[in-house]
Amino acid sequence: MCSSDLDPNRRQATVLDIAAPTPDVRVVRLGLSGPFDFQAGQYVRLWFGDLGARDYSLGSVPGAPELEFHIRVNAERGVGFYVGTHLKRGEKLELAGPFGDAYWRAEHTGPMLAVAGGTGVVPIKSIVETALQHGMSAPLHLYLGARTALDLYMEAHFRALAERHRNLRFVATVSEAEHADGHRVGNVSEVVGED
Repeated sequence: MCSSDLDPNRRQATVLDIAAPTPDVRVVRLGLSGPFDFQAGQYVRLWFGDLGARDYSLGSVPGAPELEFHIRVNAERGVGFYVGTHLKRGEKLELAGPFGDAYWRAEHTGPMLAVAGGTGVVPIKSIVETALQHGMSAPLHLYLGARTALDLYMEAHFRALAERHRNLRFVATVSEAEHADGHRVGNVSEVVGED
């Protein structure tokens, strides 16, 4: 008997794709057998076999056919190690959720400031894409910070999004000047304060 038979809140998901945008991040896409309702910015609990549960933010927009997660894999053991070295397409995982109250509200009509760093960009990605998909026209400022230019793996995605949506202003920052590669230098929260 699988654990989802014991817990009605758990659902089975299938690994559809695993991408490696940087050496220490995996973008994992999961498929479900039916609809999954969530709000942009929420998270779910994922089980990877016997490794226990971990919480991960949803990077996809509500209603998308796949669920997207960005998982840091620089650990030498545990879930991060497993995802980076053993997780395969077709593997079955379990999830429960959604959870969390920090999500996009459709009734919000004012400007939006979104700030993220590293894989913390995942719920922000969902929120920004959902707001734009729903026709948000107020100014939307998105700041993404990282230690090095290599860690800005979502930069091209957000720059393309900003080209399609005139109300989206995207700023990428790097905190290590020697690895800035032409990017604005500074801690992302300091850069937001300067602007």
